[in-house]
Amino acid sequence: MDIQKGFTRQFWFAFTFLTATLVDVPGHVASAQTQRNLTFAERAVVVDGKAYDLDQYRPTRSTFLLTAYNLDRQSTGKSPGEPGYGITATGTFASTDRTVAVDPHVIPYGSLLHIEGVGWRVAEDTGGAIRGHHIDVLVDSRSTALKFGVKRNCEVEIFTPVAGTDVHPISHTRFHHS
Repeated sequence: MDIQKGFTRQFWFAFTFLTATLVDVPGHVASAQTQRNLTFAERAVVVDGKAYDLDQYRPTRSTFLLTAYNLDRQSTGKSPGEPGYGITATGTFASTDRTVAVDPHVIPYGSLLHIEGVGWRVAEDTGGAIRGHHIDVLVDSRSTALKFGVKRNCEVEIFTPVAGTDVHPISHTRFHHS
């Protein structure tokens, strides 16, 4: 199983049979054989240090337009120190290893996304220019966003939370970016 295709970060995890939860264990990387033997681990991914059980999500696949943004004023309309700076539409602190902006009418907040050429991300944000089949990937700098460019017809696997597990924004104040 490909837990993280094209993503340079190393993930540590082990399966706990008694509690059936996935936990981080520094210094331990499960082998492919171990992953095949552990059905829960086979259905789990780690995004930015947090484990997600894919059995709690409904998978689909589609193509999207991809762009990138960073947390500067030009992208978000906010500067460091201003209220709401770095806070996503779902109330989380934005993270370059996790956050993407989506149209929540197309991809519900809290969905996991495996983006071709990018890796695993979580739908946590939205923006004024993010409509329809458009995903905006959070990156670390303006130059990285410009280098990322516009990618058309990118294959994305979407894992939507099953009923009752959807993440809703905690505020109607969103940082909008284009």
